[in-house]
Amino acid sequence: IFTGIMQDHYCWANGFWYDEKMDLTHDDPFISHKRLSTFNADQKTKDLTDYLLEMHENYRGTHLMIPMGCDFAYANARLGFENVDRIIDYFNAHNDENIELIYSTPGAYLDGMYS
Repeated sequence: IFTGIMQDHYCWANGFWYDEKMDLTHDDPFISHKRLSTFNADQKTKDLTDYLLEMHENYRGTHLMIPMGCDFAYANARLGFENVDRIIDYFNAHNDENIELIYSTPGAYLDGMYS
């Protein structure tokens, strides 16, 4: 899987790096509360949608794997999972495409590829 299906690399997509050990590439957290001045969920949803639509052009199936982690990451797993949870919830409720994000495993991904 990791040598044949990754769009760019086996780490987070650009703009979605969430781990305190990754200070050089740490991106803004996903903020979905609209009253906050740091609200960025609409833009991050658009960025992720654009990334997925571009990625889809290079693959035959409709199941795409987006890694949300990297080597030696998750020094603060809570930070990573909280951001991914917010991304999934907000994205699924607000994207304009027929795209659904879910947590998965490599096995479930492969099963979806063959279904």
